[in-house]
Amino acid sequence: MLNQLRTDFYRLSHTLGIYLTLLFAMGYSALITGKNIIGGIMVTTDSMAKLNSTKIWTLKDGINASTLSSSLLVYAFIGIFVMTVGYEFSQKTYKNTLVSGITRTQFIISKYLVMLINIFVLSLVYFFTSIVTGMLSSRSGCKLIPETTFKRGYNE
Repeated sequence: MLNQLRTDFYRLSHTLGIYLTLLFAMGYSALITGKNIIGGIMVTTDSMAKLNSTKIWTLKDGINASTLSSSLLVYAFIGIFVMTVGYEFSQKTYKNTLVSGITRTQFIISKYLVMLINIFVLSLVYFFTSIVTGMLSSRSGCKLIPETTFKRGYNE
């Protein structure tokens, strides 16, 4: 199964679609955080109204906007499923894989793990891009570690 994981990651790393999905996730996150806009599919407008006020966004507001807008990433991540599973069935190479000694269960589990790891890494890149864009936009209104965390109980 480890060899199947390695071959899937190798094949995906040589696919243009995975890089386009990565570029989309990074660009979408940078656009949301850099331009102070919110996109995506929302259930309520309370959070949008709070972020769409005229105040200047802090780093925390940029991360909140990225979280609210991440619902659109689900549609981009469908492409990862197509690239991971669809390639095997469109090229009919799954027969060679199954004949080589891997069981069907191991085949399905390895495909699932590859998709899970790719989606996790792309989500991390999405939020990391949001943080970097917020820092480059000089949004220092939010301290990631509050000053009161390290204060002692006595006067210095």
